[in-house]
Amino acid sequence: MKAQIKQIIYFLVIILVFSSCEDNDSASITKSNSKEITSFKVSSAKINLLSQDVTAAISQRQILQAILEENPNNTLDWNLGDSEDLGKLTGVITNTQGRIIKLNLDEKELSVLPSEIGQLTSLRHLNLSSNRLTSIPREIKNLINLKYLNLNFNGLEEIPQEISLIPALEEIGLFE
Repeated sequence: MKAQIKQIIYFLVIILVFSSCEDNDSASITKSNSKEITSFKVSSAKINLLSQDVTAAISQRQILQAILEENPNNTLDWNLGDSEDLGKLTGVITNTQGRIIKLNLDEKELSVLPSEIGQLTSLRHLNLSSNRLTSIPREIKNLINLKYLNLNFNGLEEIPQEISLIPALEEIGLFE
């Protein structure tokens, strides 16, 4: 797993280096063979990976499990062990590929939204109204297809700036 993460980081560095370079003299890459990059040079002004989080991809089911585990006093009636089809869980709608596209989690006594939520990249609709959330993870910005976000009637102490980075977002509810 660590080797895969290292390869992903190297791949991302290469993509970022070339996408941020204005000319061919800005970066150089040396290859020892076609599979391994042994060294690369890049200006520290061009890229800063230290502030980036690298997380391993997890399944849709594991993301729902994280929501359950982070909220021991929730009122969700999910039994993930007995449900083959996630779309049959209360408040969960999936597309034909089994990807979660809608989560209706209003009034479920949620106090924490785990960072794993950011891996639901097919999610279009997220209703978290009338819970006990005090914060939203910055990974929310990874919900690239999210059009509707309802955070009404929670105890949010601040609205994360990352919400503004959700490209498809059309409607947001923030009543307190």
